[in-house]
Amino acid sequence: MRRLIPSLGLLSVLLFVPGAQAGSPPEITSLEPVAGIPEQQVTIRGVGFTGATEVRFASMTTTFTVISDIEIVTVSPPDARTGKVFVTTPAGTGESPEAFIVRPVILSFSPTVATEGDQVTLTGYNFTGTYAVGVAFYPAGAVFTVISDAELRLIVPAGIGAGSGPIVVSNPGGDAYSPTDIILVPPVPVITSFAPSGGPEGTPVTIQGLRFTDATSVRFREIEATYIVESESEITTVAPPGVRTGRITVTTPLGSAVSPNAFIVPGGPETEGINLSWDDCGEAGEINKTFACNTNVGAPFVLVASFTPPSGINQLVGIEAVVDFRTSVPMIPDWWWHGVGYCRGTTGLSVSSDFTAGPASCDDYWGGLAAGGFFYEPQYLGPDRARLSYQTAIAPGNEGPVSTDIEYYAFKVNLLRSKTTGTGSCSGCAVPMCIVLTSIQLVQPDEAGFNPVMNLPKDRGFVSWQGITPNCPNFTPVLASLVSAEVEPGRVRLEWLTEEITSARLERRRGTGDWATVTELRAGGDHKLRYEDVDVTPGTTLSYRLAVMAGSREILLGETSVTIPVEQKRLALSRTSGCSDPRTVSVSLTLARATPAKLELFDVGGRHVASRSLAGLGPGEHEVQLKADRPLGAGVFFMRLSQDGEKVTRRFAMTR
Repeated sequence: MRRLIPSLGLLSVLLFVPGAQAGSPPEITSLEPVAGIPEQQVTIRGVGFTGATEVRFASMTTTFTVISDIEIVTVSPPDARTGKVFVTTPAGTGESPEAFIVRPVILSFSPTVATEGDQVTLTGYNFTGTYAVGVAFYPAGAVFTVISDAELRLIVPAGIGAGSGPIVVSNPGGDAYSPTDIILVPPVPVITSFAPSGGPEGTPVTIQGLRFTDATSVRFREIEATYIVESESEITTVAPPGVRTGRITVTTPLGSAVSPNAFIVPGGPETEGINLSWDDCGEAGEINKTFACNTNVGAPFVLVASFTPPSGINQLVGIEAVVDFRTSVPMIPDWWWHGVGYCRGTTGLSVSSDFTAGPASCDDYWGGLAAGGFFYEPQYLGPDRARLSYQTAIAPGNEGPVSTDIEYYAFKVNLLRSKTTGTGSCSGCAVPMCIVLTSIQLVQPDEAGFNPVMNLPKDRGFVSWQGITPNCPNFTPVLASLVSAEVEPGRVRLEWLTEEITSARLERRRGTGDWATVTELRAGGDHKLRYEDVDVTPGTTLSYRLAVMAGSREILLGETSVTIPVEQKRLALSRTSGCSDPRTVSVSLTLARATPAKLELFDVGGRHVASRSLAGLGPGEHEVQLKADRPLGAGVFFMRLSQDGEKVTRRFAMTR
């Protein structure tokens, strides 16, 4: 008779261990803490950690120590990103139930100048979990929206006023400060656009912008128009009888806003602009001046600058002007070197706004009551150039309005004949020179809030000496003129206003290097050419100009030069790691200045372990080593960096 003997498998005793089964992936049940800074010590709890081969914060691996099957001690990576934590063993990978939130980092923000109600966009990372955003130390937090982990948008709070300060973003991991301060300006009205771009009287016009509530006036140049405030951001109006080409002005109790572009009236040429001529203003003067260079005596040669103002100049206090000189030879000749220690000395050139002795073709606003000064700089922006900067102001109490229908004298430059010939003379009088009136800024009292920079010629914006030179601008009307240049540590934004051209070739040069073509620009519907350059290096000077065709000849216009600001460094500890020598720690840090600094190491109990004086290091990033008197075992330490009273401290875990 056959017996059935039970299988050993049926008699096996199964031992149950809570948690993962043998061969199962690890399981993470909690993180402590759940948020922190880069290089933050974190304890991972769960089960199945024996034999762990990797720990990741999001996609970044990091160092770790397996304390037991249910506990791992690790450190968040130096450049940690918010995300889940992963533990990998030969059996598989387990992930944390929630993300580890890392302190945010602000890389940039735009715009850099704002007022209450404006939207500011921040770029960076670790914005997930943000619970508060502050602007320039204002006690009330800003309303914000986290678009993604890399983008956040805020609204500048009401009542913030004027000033500057950092933007602060806070999440459970800590606080992030913007690398530069945001500049806050008073909440004045702003016109962003209007449509249509022009038309005859009676044309309905819609004005778009900000802070139009309680508007008290809408003007086309100096002519009042009827209007309806449709909303805080929109006004509807009608081009008034007698309308002429010019800008639109909206006035509210907060101030006045002037449109960025002129409303174009068909058949009505825009009259505002600047002029430069020899002997008299505008078309009453001459474009070229010649001199035989054979005498040191005689009446001076007189350059006359004039302007026809835009509307909105009701209290003209003074002007600031720039005149650029460019010779036809590689080096500016001695005859054009004016100033202390130069060949022509301090008596060969003078500038004033005194027209009491004539000429009299244009209106003399100053009446002999203006006083000012000038600065002449040879080889400004190049060896073949010079720049004259001039400022003047009318005597207090004599400020008044100027009319958009009148051309006014701005200033005159007296060029004397001294040191032209004979002993001690200065060579180069006969060399042709192009002289350009680059800009005139009209200055009003601060409360007016409108100090326009005029750079568009009315009749002509340049003259020549000893004949027209090839590097002079094209004859008027001007084809293109620079109207805006914004510079940040990482970018340059340029904008030119064009007349008839639709495209131009953009050239750029670095420092005094050669000009090189960058790209082809095309004008938009607003007759503007725009370019944003991100290929920039802080501390360097970049020059830009436009090359356009005038008939069969290519000419160069709208030249400007900018210096890229150096981003201010902040005191920081970015990374700490052990070395092969158990007594030495490698530290990555950033110094804000070139003054002496000090690096100190403390253990978790607050006991001083090591220190090092940091002298002779300039501002910026550095990698240094700190050596203790004894070997440093595994554990938690604190590193402190101090400079000029400022201190930063970072906690890190040492694993051996």
